[in-house]
Amino acid sequence: MRKSLTPEHFNTVALRLKAGDKTAGKELFEYWSPLLFRFFMLRIAHKGKAEDLVQDVFLKLISRIDTFDTSVGNFTAWFWQVAKNTLKDYYREKKEGTFSDVFPDGIDIADDRPVLETSLRVQEVLRVLSRFSEEEQETFSLRCVSGLSYKEIAAITARSEGALRVEVHRLTQKLKKLLHE
Repeated sequence: MRKSLTPEHFNTVALRLKAGDKTAGKELFEYWSPLLFRFFMLRIAHKGKAEDLVQDVFLKLISRIDTFDTSVGNFTAWFWQVAKNTLKDYYREKKEGTFSDVFPDGIDIADDRPVLETSLRVQEVLRVLSRFSEEEQETFSLRCVSGLSYKEIAAITARSEGALRVEVHRLTQKLKKLLHE
């Protein structure tokens, strides 16, 4: 299980990175990259592209760390804003998808039925999630895909932990209902 760290911890690590401490960058990457990968996978359902977007976010983080200011906000919120903007940039540049985007590893339908069934189920979940509002998709993916704590999500979204708990419960119920229709 991933250890949940405080926004203050990440502010300190970000300030170390800003001061030139390369181990701080490694620490941020090791903690945030799995969460970010899951966030992107839910949105675009393509492993290679999700990995590229994670790399893009960290390249932006390194190049823009000088703009981070703790008096304006915390690092966690700043980081997720960079991630969300990277996703928006991806969608702006995105071209039509191909069949290989859905099955990037070239699944042989005759020999790999369990993998195909799983891929089809994932595609169904993604289709249903696309009916959620942008805010609902963000909340759902931060909690249920990236596994952030309610405290971390509250820092990112400036919403109360209680409101987030209610919303995640409501979204989970909504997803279950739509999947059974």
